[in-house]
Amino acid sequence: MLRYYIYISKTKIDMLYPQIPPDFLAAAEAELKVNLGVISTGLKSRSPDPPKELAGRTGVLAEYIRKYEKVGSPDAPETWFQSEARLRWGVVREYASDIALFGGRIGNRTVALLGSSESILGAAETGESQHALFYYTLRFFNGVLDGHAQLTGEQPPYFSWRDAVDIGLRALPGTEHQVNFLARVVYAERELLVGTPLYVALA
Repeated sequence: MLRYYIYISKTKIDMLYPQIPPDFLAAAEAELKVNLGVISTGLKSRSPDPPKELAGRTGVLAEYIRKYEKVGSPDAPETWFQSEARLRWGVVREYASDIALFGGRIGNRTVALLGSSESILGAAETGESQHALFYYTLRFFNGVLDGHAQLTGEQPPYFSWRDAVDIGLRALPGTEHQVNFLARVVYAERELLVGTPLYVALA
C-alpha cells in the first residue's frame, strides 16, 4: 500500500532497521522490490537519504513491528500503538528549541505524538508556545527522543505532562488532517497518551 508520509523518524529507522533478522529482511525487501519497485540494495544502506529508500525501509520496519512486537491502540496501548484519526500537527517552538507535535482526541484519550522537527517531510506550520519556561520542556522532550531522559516517573520541567501537552496543542495550527501512524509509548495516564512516532502518513 502506498503511503503519503509526512513524518518518518530517521533515528528509529537507523537504530531498529539493522536489528531486523536477515531472513525476515530478505523476504520483506524482495516483496517490496516487486510491489513498489524499490531497489533492495538501497534499502540495506544505513543512511537512506533518498525518500524512496527511506519510505521503503519504514514500511519494512513497520511490518516487522506489527508482526513481532506488542502493538495496541490509543485506548489500549502496548509498547507500540497505532491508529487512524484526525489530528492537528506542526512544529511548536519556544526560543531556540522546537519539536514536531501531532495531537488530538482519539477515543477516550488525548493523544500527543512527539517527534524531531528534522524528521518532517516537506513544510510544516510553526506555532510559538507563548510560555518562556516551555523552552526547558521542549529540551526535555527532545532529550526523551534522543534517549537521554529517563522516563520512569519523570515529569517535564515546570509543567506536568498534561499541562505540557495542552500548551503544545494550543500552539498548533487549527487545521486537522486525517492521518494514520505507528508510535512507541512514552507516557500514559487515564486520559492522556504520549508517544513518539515511527511514521505519520496522510490517510
